[in-house]
Amino acid sequence: MTDSTITATPWFVTDSNDLLIGPMTEFELREGLIVSRWGNGARVATSQSGPWTSSDDVRRQFLNLIQNGWYVQSVNGDEKGGPFTTEKMRRLAASNSLSSVVVRSGRNGTFRSADAFESWDMPRPTIVPPESAGQPIQAKCRCPHCWKMFPPDEVRWIAAHTSLRGDSVMGAEAMRRFVASAFTAEGDAIDAAGDSCSQLACPQCHLEIPRAIIELQPTFISVVGAPGSGKSYFLASAVERICHRLAEHDMMFRDAQVDLNTVLSGYRRLLFWSDQPDSPVALPKTEPQGNLYQSVHLSGRDVWFPKPFTFRWLPAMDHPAYAERASMGRVVCLYDNAGEHFLPGSNRTGSFATDHLRRSNALLFLFDPTQHAPLRPKLKEVSDDPQLSASGRNYSQAEVLDEVLERVRRRRGVAGVDRISFPLIVAVTKADVWVQSLEGHPLPDDLGIVDINGRPGIDLHAFQMVSDRVRAWLKSSCPEMIHAAESQAEKVFYVPTSSQGISPEWDTASNLLKVRPSTIAPRWADAPLLLAMHYAAPKLLPARKA
Repeated sequence: MTDSTITATPWFVTDSNDLLIGPMTEFELREGLIVSRWGNGARVATSQSGPWTSSDDVRRQFLNLIQNGWYVQSVNGDEKGGPFTTEKMRRLAASNSLSSVVVRSGRNGTFRSADAFESWDMPRPTIVPPESAGQPIQAKCRCPHCWKMFPPDEVRWIAAHTSLRGDSVMGAEAMRRFVASAFTAEGDAIDAAGDSCSQLACPQCHLEIPRAIIELQPTFISVVGAPGSGKSYFLASAVERICHRLAEHDMMFRDAQVDLNTVLSGYRRLLFWSDQPDSPVALPKTEPQGNLYQSVHLSGRDVWFPKPFTFRWLPAMDHPAYAERASMGRVVCLYDNAGEHFLPGSNRTGSFATDHLRRSNALLFLFDPTQHAPLRPKLKEVSDDPQLSASGRNYSQAEVLDEVLERVRRRRGVAGVDRISFPLIVAVTKADVWVQSLEGHPLPDDLGIVDINGRPGIDLHAFQMVSDRVRAWLKSSCPEMIHAAESQAEKVFYVPTSSQGISPEWDTASNLLKVRPSTIAPRWADAPLLLAMHYAAPKLLPARKA
């Protein structure tokens, strides 16, 4: 028998009169019950971590447990179970199994509320056994949903057995979250029903987190913009391009956990992996309380948290810094908010969907020139894009940017006379529509990866030159955007991007603008995100400045 397996053969516990109590699993014995018989036989054994033994001392230990152990009771006094050790009670409390009961010590009636066990000093289990730990873990981790800082030994595991449903934070249908005390040889937790568990959750909001959160330093990048500015198309194209581009330069940029990125993977599949590339498609609109957010029950109320897209970003084997991958690597968290979250009056109580602005290492604001009414007549002279004739979009994007930066200011405690210090990258979208209206020589075809002393990086000088050109064009056509950005941020870049590279077409059947995957030709799709990644992790993606 090994610690990595749970036998299905039942155990029976004996009381002082040799009466059998059971059956129960071996896991239940290891949770704290002492004396047992194997099946209906007569062998007595101890469930402590040492060898299985049989002695009079074992019987005395069990009698002590009977007299001094904890008994679980319902509120009306009906006894529910026991005896349990204090350690067992702590684990039950930590796994939300005592949410509706009170308990008492021994038969003498010393009562203690179930909640009290949560605050007792619990033994700190390791996340994985040392012999199976392949990746160093962080001393402190930050949840990408609620941003709580916690040591890795406080992480919750998500039960795998279908009988273990019901969580005080996630709801009655969610799988139970618990603090692990038993692990398989591979480092996965074992739940109360004996199943192996591999999924982790935050100790506060109980939302699922990728294991990369406890292994790598996080990088938070916020992607915001007015409704209809193309954030979903931008993220799909940017991530698709970055995955390939970084791989070409010996860096890995992959899903931190595939099932947590299913929304973005669906976007990429629709646009770039379609098995019907000539059939027009459209990405669904990001809704204010759609599948990029999740409600949990905390402090007596329902609150909404964002569900970011998460990626592992590491030096690959042929990268010069491969040996430093544990310290240099990052888990990149990309936040895609519905544009409605930044319209006036939208910052509702109970929603923390935009609180990532407090922690962001870089801010990407998507400005869509086709939505800027004063600019449309000029753009119609160089493009017949149907988006220039679309109606119903009358948002002031400068006001949306003002609202975004005001929330950054409030959340970070920046005084009204000061500018925010972290980089603001204004991604000027749909460049295929407006780039021909730029005066002077054409922009470079690419703003990608360059070699810097044998390592991949970006050409910051090239980014600055392009930014200056785009800024001059914006200042002549929509100066309020320049004022909104530069009056509130110390470092601002204006970067062109075209997620599709071509104009969409009206689909009369659905009355939607759609694009044919076979015609998509993105340009500068990943440039804004590469620039943000440089400022978030300059050692991993350095810059050539001249």
